Amino acid sequence: MLTKSALKSSGLKGSFKSTNDIFKAFEIDGYKVVKEIEYHGMRGFMATSRYATNYESRQPKKTFYVEGNSYQMGYLLGQLDPKAVSKMANEYVYNFIPAMINPQVDPKKFRVLWKLLWKFITEKTKQLNKKYPEDIPEMYTQEIKGLVDGVSDTSDELVTFENLWNLNTAFDLILSNLYTGYGATDLEIYIRKKMPSFHTNMLIPPIFCNGFSVFGNATASKKDHYFGRDFMLSAAEVLQYTATMIIYNSTDTCKGKTPIPFVSVSAPGFVGSLTAMNAAGIGIGVNTVPAANCNRKRPGLNSIMLVRHCAQFASSAREGVEIIRDAQRGVSWLYILADGFSDKAVVVEAGRKEDHIEFLKYIPKKYKKLLPNKEFIKKNQSEPKQCKGIMERWNDYEYPEEYLRFNKKLFTYFKKNYKSSEFSINGFIDNHFKETNCPNTYYFAPIRSPQKEVLVVTNMYIIPEMRCCMMNTYTVKKIKTPKGVKTANNTYDDIQWRYDMLNYLIQKEYGKINSNVAMDILSFLDPEEEFPGYYMKNPTSTDGMTRTIEGTKSVCDLKNKIIKSQFGYFMDEWIQLTLPNYI
Repeated sequence: MLTKSALKSSGLKGSFKSTNDIFKAFEIDGYKVVKEIEYHGMRGFMATSRYATNYESRQPKKTFYVEGNSYQMGYLLGQLDPKAVSKMANEYVYNFIPAMINPQVDPKKFRVLWKLLWKFITEKTKQLNKKYPEDIPEMYTQEIKGLVDGVSDTSDELVTFENLWNLNTAFDLILSNLYTGYGATDLEIYIRKKMPSFHTNMLIPPIFCNGFSVFGNATASKKDHYFGRDFMLSAAEVLQYTATMIIYNSTDTCKGKTPIPFVSVSAPGFVGSLTAMNAAGIGIGVNTVPAANCNRKRPGLNSIMLVRHCAQFASSAREGVEIIRDAQRGVSWLYILADGFSDKAVVVEAGRKEDHIEFLKYIPKKYKKLLPNKEFIKKNQSEPKQCKGIMERWNDYEYPEEYLRFNKKLFTYFKKNYKSSEFSINGFIDNHFKETNCPNTYYFAPIRSPQKEVLVVTNMYIIPEMRCCMMNTYTVKKIKTPKGVKTANNTYDDIQWRYDMLNYLIQKEYGKINSNVAMDILSFLDPEEEFPGYYMKNPTSTDGMTRTIEGTKSVCDLKNKIIKSQFGYFMDEWIQLTLPNYI
């Protein structure tokens, strides 16, 4: 529930704004309402930008506003943009699968594997939904049903519940199998029945994403709070055209919690959120982390669906942590929450929901002599301690530096160069994203930033106990891929380098960060910036002048509740929504 002070800050008034006020709000943000729909007394609006277009299609950027219960919001969105929902349900969800298949797989086997993956996802999700219907809140099932009905009632597009459900949950199902390789997984058994030659090396789960929170003395005003989020995900020749921002103004409660209006960086068809910011001033995102503390038998509620759930019901970062803790999770992920009201931020280092994490059980026996034992871990426990399979790295987290003493012998064992200066506040283990000086995940990553007003996250557990869950043969195993192809199994250097570079850039601009500087920091990998080769494999526009943004980039001003996002192509303009004007 929103506290009185948070409620006052959020701008919530207990009722919806008038249609004229919503038109004006879109106009202030640079849009024109081009479609308005009413359904059972609830409204939906689609607006197009007056200045920002997609570089390739030349079509203006879209944004949406929907209100009502989950079914009504889904129905309105399906009515507003049925073509986009259809593309996500029928093209994106199917095109995304090849992004998880090793490009070196024989072309004949590639096509077969593609179809088998799709069949596995479809059949397995049906089994899970029947066995564990309570894992994902019913309201999201209703929203998907609303999307299907909204599309079918207004167009000839064919959209099925099955495809939309897979769109929102299949990634977790696949990762829960790929991260846990102790004996044959359900995925392996299923595919080998049709393809005996199948090996998990044929699959390469992507692993990217950056995020940060900066506030207080880190900002130019000494009062602001900025949340930056680079969601790096294959566009699959669809997302660069369908990505958008959607304002959800829900009436659904959940376990006594009041819904909070929020902006979702998403695409019509995604019920989950790639990034979200709500009216209580909470920003939230999720990053992959390849670790073995997963439950492939019960993947549960994770990633973009859990981000959405937090955005809709968390009135503080602490409440968001509690929502994540209580969710029936089955996959390892990192959730970053930034709280603009209290000026706090946290990375929830999450794995499967369980009463107690056995941190050392995933480590191969031959490496255990190089790493902490149970007695050491008990003596050097992090605060706060693990609870229900998560640990919390708040902006004022005190890293137990005794763990760093293990790094020298770990680097030596794996024949990597070790220098104590590489673990300093502004150090780099790799000086460039092409360097490979990390001993896979078999080391304890430094926390870097000394300030309590800064929090950085990429794709690794930083809390040392949780770090042990990444030290397993299955997710560390090398996979041979074409030059330039990054995968979850061979990019640990890239993960560390991005973390170090984000820290360095924030330290460099510390005390001077405003919205534009935050956007610049978040864009450090862009083709026109210092590392033009980073995205050299991204598809180009037809004229070759720019490249596709594989995912979305967003910066939230959490004090004023303004979110700015860029998606489509790197030459596309950023667009924004000022949430208080709509609620």
